[in-house]
Amino acid sequence: MLYLELFWLLERLGCDYFDLLARFPAQAEFDERELAVLVSMSPEPKLSYAVTETNVRRCIYRWTPSKYHSDTIGNTVRSICSLMKAGCPCLRIYHSNRNEKNPRAADDKYILLITKSKILFLDVCRKYVFEFEHRTEEPS
Repeated sequence: MLYLELFWLLERLGCDYFDLLARFPAQAEFDERELAVLVSMSPEPKLSYAVTETNVRRCIYRWTPSKYHSDTIGNTVRSICSLMKAGCPCLRIYHSNRNEKNPRAADDKYILLITKSKILFLDVCRKYVFEFEHRTEEPS
């Protein structure tokens, strides 16, 4: 994918990983190989956690009560936990206040990055990487 090749080139030229991620289009789709490349290029995780709603919420520094967020904080945390527990490879972007009418409004961007071997949750604004245990749920 062109996005990933450009990302790799710019990162190798010294551009910041988080600044590049912040510019990825929300609708970009990545296959497992591309997700693995993004994970391999990421900085070392700041902390490692078990997958619980409390731990996911701990990684979300700010979530505004505005109508422009991705969803309520509770629904967002539950959705993130479900994706983490399922373990299906994906890249999801969450916004705390994506107000396109006021681009200067504070909007914290968070990215969930899941591969077959790793789960990373990134706080793009603060440039933090959090790792979560990768254990898929057993079917009942």
